[in-house]
Amino acid sequence: MALKLSNTFRTKTTLFIDFDGTIVDYRQNEIKALLALMEPFKLDNKKLDQFISAYQRINTQLWGEYRKQKITVDILRVRRFELALEEAQIKNITAESLSVKYLEHFIDNVEIDSSIYKKLEKLKNNNFKIYILTNGFESTQNKRIDRLKLNRVIDGYVTSERAGKAKPDPAMFQLAMREANSRPEETVMIGDSFEADILGANQQRIFGIHLSEEEPQVVNEWYLSTKNLDDALDLFLI
Repeated sequence: MALKLSNTFRTKTTLFIDFDGTIVDYRQNEIKALLALMEPFKLDNKKLDQFISAYQRINTQLWGEYRKQKITVDILRVRRFELALEEAQIKNITAESLSVKYLEHFIDNVEIDSSIYKKLEKLKNNNFKIYILTNGFESTQNKRIDRLKLNRVIDGYVTSERAGKAKPDPAMFQLAMREANSRPEETVMIGDSFEADILGANQQRIFGIHLSEEEPQVVNEWYLSTKNLDDALDLFLI
């Protein structure tokens, strides 16, 4: 791509990469999991669409509350289904049973583009330290990372559950730097959320790469934007 790395940028040795929405397509993973979850109930298409739409909106809202520590992970996992079932007027299905089965489908349906995996493998072989930073639950993300065989091409991962705070809180980035034994000037954060990934990293004096299809290409002192993870990783393989 047209972007050229400066000599300073070439000195980066550690990559922090967001997981959902960056390494994997979260929305696609979510929809596949929800379709598999609700298939046994044989809902008509209209009712199924109502449920999925309600779930996605409510889940986003509750994740916001979780990041602000207003609710616990256990409450989030069940309440999102309680409220979605209520809004879609679906009866005789319990939120508790859906919550358990959903995580199984969510893990089973995770996918990664083969080109992304190959580029991570090349970077690992080129002695980059690679850590995933995810605002996710430890057990779920561990199983998804394992299913994708990402442990072969990364050095580790940090979850918000383990850090005790979610991105953009400094605790996430500070824990990651300790585990990676890296300094801010050696590190780059790649992610699709400008607030959580880029601003959070910048507050720790870590350079960011923002993935955005809509944002015009930007290059400045603290971050650059590019369309997708493929293009971002290419910057380190030039």
